[in-house]
Amino acid sequence: MNQDPFKYEEQLKHFLDSYHVEMPEFPVEKPGRWQRLIQWLATPVKNPLDPLVETVRSYSLAGTLPIVLGLVIAVIT
Repeated sequence: MNQDPFKYEEQLKHFLDSYHVEMPEFPVEKPGRWQRLIQWLATPVKNPLDPLVETVRSYSLAGTLPIVLGLVIAVIT
């Protein structure tokens, strides 16, 4: 792009030239192998049973399911 888009807009060019932003310096450092392993182990996991416990019907299902499974196992043995 060899053309200057602000060639004929002197007032806008002056305004943009007077605007300065100071960017802070942040140290960029790649984490080590052990630090990445610890971060991976410390990440929270999604509970696979959350969709079952979110509704009222599932509360009753979650309460009666162990009883029903216990009865089925008792009958089989």
